[in-house]
Amino acid sequence: MRIDHGDILSRIQLLRQDWLITLSRNQTTDTTYLSAWHLNGSTDSHCAAKVEVAGHPSKFAAAVRNGGNSVIIALFNNYRISGGVEIFSLSLTDDYIFEDAPVSPLKRVAEISYSDKPAPGYDSLDHRGMFVEVQVNNNLVAVSLARINRSGPPLTYQIILVDMCSLAAVVISKTIAEDVTCSRFIFKLLPSHIAILFSGQNEGSLYWQDIRDALKLCSSAGTLALNGTRHTTFFMDRLPIFDIGTLQPTYTSGFFGMLHDVFFTAEVIRTTQSTLGIISRRLERLWAFRLTLSPASPGWAPSLQVSLELTSSLRLKTGLNIENLALGRTGYRMVLLERSWETDEYKLKKVTLPMPGRRTNVAVHDLIPSQVALPFELHQCISIWFEEATGRVCFGLHTGQMYLLDV
Repeated sequence: MRIDHGDILSRIQLLRQDWLITLSRNQTTDTTYLSAWHLNGSTDSHCAAKVEVAGHPSKFAAAVRNGGNSVIIALFNNYRISGGVEIFSLSLTDDYIFEDAPVSPLKRVAEISYSDKPAPGYDSLDHRGMFVEVQVNNNLVAVSLARINRSGPPLTYQIILVDMCSLAAVVISKTIAEDVTCSRFIFKLLPSHIAILFSGQNEGSLYWQDIRDALKLCSSAGTLALNGTRHTTFFMDRLPIFDIGTLQPTYTSGFFGMLHDVFFTAEVIRTTQSTLGIISRRLERLWAFRLTLSPASPGWAPSLQVSLELTSSLRLKTGLNIENLALGRTGYRMVLLERSWETDEYKLKKVTLPMPGRRTNVAVHDLIPSQVALPFELHQCISIWFEEATGRVCFGLHTGQMYLLDV
């Protein structure tokens, strides 16, 4: 299915089987838009909502809330050092899915910003920082922030955690020791824990943090400020701070260093354990890790047993490079866009990694048979999203078009 979006696409994300969220910029007006497209089967679609957002955000995250009737979407502008985070709610009820609905299903419900007058103890410049990552898990929104301080520890990483049910927020703070070189900070938000990865030039360290105590502080914060009746504003420099202090790394590995691109997959929750996939990529090679967490005692006590294992690896032919990687939710299936440096030819591959306990090899096949011609050139792809549950792949092109393929 072809969708004529019309703007330059920067990010896309499929939700369920019938919604597509896009972040795009109009080349003529230089305006950035967040849009929600409703998909009717595999042949029809329409833009159900489109809102203008401030600045030029480059990242967003979206997740369906419990019950499946709404979606939380969070985005930020990482080029404005004094910028903020905008949080939207998208209604998925039948009243809004038809074209030309009287009420837009996409509404701005909250924002995270700086106050005009910092709280005591904050320097007007020192408390500023740059956003790094944003994630949504059910009713929780997490945004990471890097701050360079004039006094005290040189670098502080913080995660702003927002509970959209209680409309309260808290800042989780982690200071990097002066003798630790950290060039990258990524995290994965789960319902009660956060996996944190600090990467140096040659290696990276993985940390595991329980956030249940922080969520209790978040629920009792009472520091939100209402901006009329439109939405809620959280002032970062006036939120309670939950200091996690000095963490001991769970694992340290060269596969997590700056020479590798590292991705967390979505979690897989089981009755007795939780597993999280980690993919490390460098040039034509991929390594898949499985992080498993089991309760040390019944009832999911704060004490957890954590193990990390290398489950599989993949090496493409010499001279090929992975240009784009779209992970499925479990991390066992993915779509690759590979490029030959010799011929400058692009190809789409589908990869299946072996499940734990199964003695199978990594399977790599063409996503589209060679005799089937695609309606677009692969070098035009700037964003790919793979919905593992349905087998649907969405391609966003720099021409402003989107294509959905069921494979």
